Amino acid sequence: MTKKLLLAAAALGALAFAGAGQAADITAGRISGVTLFPAADLVPYAVANEADLAAAGIASVASTTNITIGMDSPVNLAADAVAPFAVTFTLTGPAEFVGTLTKDNLVGANGAIASTGLVVMAADKKSVTFHVEYKGAPADVGPPVVAGGSNINALTLQGVGLKVTGKQSVSIAAKATVTIAGHTQTVTEVAATKIVEFKDALVGSEATSYSAMAMLPDFKTFKVAGSGGVPGTATASTVVSRAIGLTVNEGIRQDLSGGAELEVDDILSGAEATVTGPQVKALGVTLAGKTADPATLTDTVGVYTLTAADLEATTNAGSLILSNTGAVAVEQGSYKVDLVPEFATDFSGSAEQTLTLVTIGLDGTNFYAPWFALGNAGANSTLRLANNGSTAIGPVVISLKASNGSAATGTYTIPSIDVGKFVSVTGSALKTAFGTDAANGDLMITVQSQANGLSAKVRTTQSTGQIYENSLGANSDVLTASPQA
Repeated sequence: MTKKLLLAAAALGALAFAGAGQAADITAGRISGVTLFPAADLVPYAVANEADLAAAGIASVASTTNITIGMDSPVNLAADAVAPFAVTFTLTGPAEFVGTLTKDNLVGANGAIASTGLVVMAADKKSVTFHVEYKGAPADVGPPVVAGGSNINALTLQGVGLKVTGKQSVSIAAKATVTIAGHTQTVTEVAATKIVEFKDALVGSEATSYSAMAMLPDFKTFKVAGSGGVPGTATASTVVSRAIGLTVNEGIRQDLSGGAELEVDDILSGAEATVTGPQVKALGVTLAGKTADPATLTDTVGVYTLTAADLEATTNAGSLILSNTGAVAVEQGSYKVDLVPEFATDFSGSAEQTLTLVTIGLDGTNFYAPWFALGNAGANSTLRLANNGSTAIGPVVISLKASNGSAATGTYTIPSIDVGKFVSVTGSALKTAFGTDAANGDLMITVQSQANGLSAKVRTTQSTGQIYENSLGANSDVLTASPQA
């Protein structure tokens, strides 16, 4: 008994630990021919969240799945010494090893590991342990001792298939132990390292890290184009949104099969977008370069059929565009889009997103005319607007504010007033346009352009025959069309 213990102690003495329990890491890996951990930025293999996952899960190709553990020479063996190792790999997350593993699935960087042939797979297939013998170089080799492979500096789990059954990250951990004379020592241990992750593939064309479907509400940041930078300041002005183009995060794939990286048209076949706003028809609203489907177009609603190519647009062709030719008075209100994506086969995702794209205010100058006679039996009023400037003025929108009758249901619009011309509007005409029984009220006259050279006057004739004429002063408040914040 004493002799056996002494021999065991001698064997243990032949094993020199460079550092018990030393840290190590996953240095490289491949899944189905795709580099799992590039040297530059150790990025896990990415699978699209939008890709459907079969009930049985998805598996990598066993012949091309390799995972390497880097170790900094954690153990040296004396000449001819043999150390029995146990190397265990453990998966965390919804994954398991596929197939039957043998001694050939574990190799050392210098080929020095001689397996005993014993490979033990856990019942849940989430961990596997290889039992190996590591032998020092023969005594006659001399320093440096390398011929027999005295240093472990890398272990590779190769040719292993992985199956993933849920859309959650998968990690792998590793641990190498050696047992001498009943004493077990951990020589290297790798903490769980992410090797597969599910990521949102689609992102906004101006973003790089969020799902497009979750990102869509942020497409409400717009630039406003046209003379003066706001709609309504010229006879031909537009409001142009930022392009709603979509892109795919780099390196995203459909599964573990190692196929090509995904493109937008791999994930989406198109989308149906319903635009609502105060003047969808009148302003000829286009979305991603498309006009509304004729059968769906009303004054305030239009449905647009978009292709994957439309969704990839990164110029104005992928934008919402409101076009004002000058013949239409721009009304206040918001334009919204309800986007229903159509996913390609084997993909699914967000059902829809409703976005406020842009809010329009009336740009220009406001004039107020109080105590305006609309249908007063004892008096009548006339609004006179004259253009004494050098360019056309308009459109002009007249609305009823306070009154002594029912609320107004409409407005009165003057498309344009040419240079050197004037327009007169009677109280009875306004009462009809407003749809009210009011006899008098306060008017707001909004000129949707620069009002230089505009003369705004009200003439009222009383029942006594007296005539009053007032020049209207411009209000300093200027309302502009603006992006939705």
